[in-house]
Amino acid sequence: MTTYQATTVLDNNSATDADLRSYFQSWYAAFETGPMEQTADTGQINTSTMTWAGLSTSPSTPSYQIHKLNDELFDDAPIYIKTGWYVGSSMLRFSIGTGTGTDGAGNLTGFGFPLTQAGSPSLGVNVTVDVIGSGGEGYASVFTDPGGNNSSYPHIANFSVGVFRTTDENDQPDARGILLTYYYTSLSVGIGSASMRYVALDYQSMTYGTLGSHGYWQYGGTTGSVNPSLRKDVSRVVIPFSTFTWVCPYLIGTYREEHSYGSPFVANPSGNPHQYQQVKGARYAGVNTDGSYSTLAVIWE
Repeated sequence: MTTYQATTVLDNNSATDADLRSYFQSWYAAFETGPMEQTADTGQINTSTMTWAGLSTSPSTPSYQIHKLNDELFDDAPIYIKTGWYVGSSMLRFSIGTGTGTDGAGNLTGFGFPLTQAGSPSLGVNVTVDVIGSGGEGYASVFTDPGGNNSSYPHIANFSVGVFRTTDENDQPDARGILLTYYYTSLSVGIGSASMRYVALDYQSMTYGTLGSHGYWQYGGTTGSVNPSLRKDVSRVVIPFSTFTWVCPYLIGTYREEHSYGSPFVANPSGNPHQYQQVKGARYAGVNTDGSYSTLAVIWE
C-alpha cells in the first residue's frame, strides 16, 4: 500500500501549458499510486507535451488516458479505466468509463461502465489544488481538493476517481466486483448537484448499478445500525451489488470539523481497523446527509 501527496495549480484564465502539464502529471502520479498502470493504447495524451489548445472540445471524443488495475486478481476480474478530458466554455471537464478490455486504440471493450460525463467545471483562477493518491492491492484512487483556495465554490476543480475491488471478511480483495467512484458536479456555476457517485460493477452477474451518495452511508450508534460500535464521527459506505451487499473498507464519510486533512486517524468500518486520511478539506464531498459539512476519508496505509 502506498500514498501520494502533492500541491499544484489549475488555472482556466490565461492558463499556461506548463501549469496544465504540472497538474496532469501530479494527477496521474496520484492515480498510479499502487497497481494502476497506463496501457500502450494509441492516441493517449502525453502529460509532458500536452497543451490547452490540443485538448479535445468534445465530451463524446475526449482526450484521454487508459489504465488497468494490474493487481493479483487482474486475470480473474480485469478492469480498464478510461479518463477523458475536454474543454467546454473555456473550462476543463472530465469523463470516466470502464471495461474489461480495450481495442488497443483507446476504446473500452467488454463489460463495464460506459464513458460518462462527470462534470467538475474548473472555474478557478490560479487555484492551488492538493492532489492525494492512495493505492494498494485491489485499489487505486486520486482526489483533488481546492479547499479554502476557492471558498466560494469549493467543489470546483474536484476531479476525483476511485477503483476498489470488493473484499472478504478479512478485507482481502476478491473478484466478485468493482466499486467505481467519481466526483460529479453540474456543468454550471454553483453547488448544483455536487456529490460523489458510485458504480457497483458486479462481475458475478456482469451487471452494474449507478448509485447516488446519500442513503448508502451508515452511522454507528444509531437505531438500525449494523455496526453499533462504529464511532459517530464517521459513517461507513455499504454498497448493494446485484448479487450481494458489501461494506467498503477503503472509504468512510466524516465531517471536516471532526477530522482534518493531514491528520490520519483509525476507524473500523468493516470490523477491521485501518488508518484513514481526510481527502477534502472543504464542503460538498457529497457524503453523509448534509453536503454542506460532509467530507471523505480514504484508507491511508
